[in-house]
Amino acid sequence: MKNELFEVVNNFSLNSEKLKLYNDICLYNNFKGLDISNLDFISIDDFITNYDKNIDEKLRNATGSFYTPINVCEFMVYRAIYDYIKKNTEIKLHILEKLFYSSLDTIYIKEYHEIYKLIIDFKVIDLASGTGNLIKTFIYKLIDIRKKLLLISKFNIELINLNNFFCLDKQVEPLNICLYDLIRNIDKDHIKNFNINLINCNTITDMIDRKDYVDILEKGGFDIVIGNPPYIGEKGNKVLFDEVKKSEFGIKYYEGKMDFFYYFIYKGISILKKSGILVYLTTSYFITADGAKKLRCFLKKECEFNSINNFKESKLFKDAPGQHNIVYSLSIKGNTDANISLESYKYDKSNFYKIVKSSEFIIKQSEIYDNMNNILILEKQNYYNIINKILDVAEDVLFNYADIKQGIVSGADKVTKRMVEHNLISDSEALNKGIFIVLKEEALKYNLESELLKPLYKNSHIKNYFFDNKTDKYIIFINKEIKNIEIKYPNIYKHLSGFRTVLEKRREVKKGYKPWYALQWGRDSKLFETIKIINPQRAKFNYFALSKSSFYSSADVYYLKIKRRIVNQLSINNEDEYYYLLALLNSKLYFFWFYNVGKKKGDMLELYSNPIQNIPIISNDLTFFKTVVSISKKIYEVSSYSDINNDKFKTLLIKLDKIIYEKFKLTDDEIIEIEYVLKKGEK
Repeated sequence: MKNELFEVVNNFSLNSEKLKLYNDICLYNNFKGLDISNLDFISIDDFITNYDKNIDEKLRNATGSFYTPINVCEFMVYRAIYDYIKKNTEIKLHILEKLFYSSLDTIYIKEYHEIYKLIIDFKVIDLASGTGNLIKTFIYKLIDIRKKLLLISKFNIELINLNNFFCLDKQVEPLNICLYDLIRNIDKDHIKNFNINLINCNTITDMIDRKDYVDILEKGGFDIVIGNPPYIGEKGNKVLFDEVKKSEFGIKYYEGKMDFFYYFIYKGISILKKSGILVYLTTSYFITADGAKKLRCFLKKECEFNSINNFKESKLFKDAPGQHNIVYSLSIKGNTDANISLESYKYDKSNFYKIVKSSEFIIKQSEIYDNMNNILILEKQNYYNIINKILDVAEDVLFNYADIKQGIVSGADKVTKRMVEHNLISDSEALNKGIFIVLKEEALKYNLESELLKPLYKNSHIKNYFFDNKTDKYIIFINKEIKNIEIKYPNIYKHLSGFRTVLEKRREVKKGYKPWYALQWGRDSKLFETIKIINPQRAKFNYFALSKSSFYSSADVYYLKIKRRIVNQLSINNEDEYYYLLALLNSKLYFFWFYNVGKKKGDMLELYSNPIQNIPIISNDLTFFKTVVSISKKIYEVSSYSDINNDKFKTLLIKLDKIIYEKFKLTDDEIIEIEYVLKKGEK
């Protein structure tokens, strides 16, 4: 955060009574309060409202700090209490809803008191509280409920104990903001103990010896763990992850390519009471991410979901790029296959503050995990029926029959701005000049030897069945096996020598694995020159094309090579097996699979090795195989990049999809749902 921002807090004042209370609680929490000696400038309301906006971008990226909007806080607090009461009591849930959101009806006074007595005794913690929005919302909601009860009840209504609430954060400034805001706004007539627990610590690695905290753990744990933990990927944050890996906790739960918030899930469950509820707001990427396999195994074995609330494309954080968020409620695993409420939400277009439920249905815990232990959050209940039919009919997975390889990683495609800024390239006018990847005119200009120049295709060249074979780019294809380059290919050697400083700084060269002039990961040329199925790494649709000859590309294209016979019949040739897979991979049914079970980044399918290798396939039906291959060949023959909409192409695709639907025993209603998902993807 910019230093000058925090200095303005000096300009806010409290009256003497509240100032004493503020300083007493700072003393209780063993940290120094804000210096409140001068008066001027903006109001504290403006400061607190804009605190998140004014966090320095570098600090935000380093700490993953995206503070929770108040409307989302209210949703999460209600979700935590709702799921707790649903799980642990016989109280009717519509009464809870009235207590939270409506004026109270006197006929339910007894039930209102029962709920209030339950929740004011909750021990509540946020392990990454920031400015405390979630905890403050919880407290303010309790005060609001108490005020409502006082209007209709003659019973003694217990005061609220702030000592039941814990805010933990690695940064002391947000904790101070939390306390200062709370003291300013709280109605003291409803509070019996102001000593809220604000603990400045590293939540994941520090041993917390606060007596109140230790006492709660000794009595079984917290009733509610609530939070919006920091979103920090391992890439670019090695120091942070290495620090945690030094601890026993970090060693136990670390996995490669994980996100830092996974630690907060483990920590939250470890301090949760058996009957307690954990409610988190996070990105949804962990449900299928390769770097979350250990986490998903833990969740399946040790936990159960009470509810999963999917916000899909609704943008909860204006400053957070490309995030799809979910709010989920977890408990420690019970003995039964408990129900999960799957709910979808969006913002009301007429009132951005209002969150509106768009769908809801119930499934069992056992249905939420697929055959590869990914978590399935599907939009409709009958989508689970379709997925189960696919798994029932397809007795095998593609992994057993094919390898998926990545395209070329050169390590230096062209001259970048970073190379110029770091003086790795002396000529600033060389920006964007080709190094390993050159334009046709560059190849002609420098008379580069054609033997090592291979036409280079982009992932956007690939469509269903076919690809565009027009390109004006070449890649200088040099493996480490090529010797005497300066003699055999002097012009290419001279061209690359102009970038030798850059090329020598590549990791594989520095370690002595590759000569300085070779591609970083060049692959075996057979991968590019022989028959294969090609696909883009990321695309809106399942684009898979067949290439029978030369097709070179960068790492954003993947290559499927058959390694074992799919149908064990001598009459079936190898090429037919490629046509078979080509048909399945491009079908509408497999789009439905990729869209719902595969991996996604926003609305884009991620079509790299794992999602493709894990698709189910039929490998024991010769009649089905031959029928599919016959149509697939015809589609390939009539496919053309310049005439993608020709009628014959479309007619054959429809015929093939119909055969695949019939094989998987899909009903007319299920087919309508599959095609609805496809149309939704086209928007």
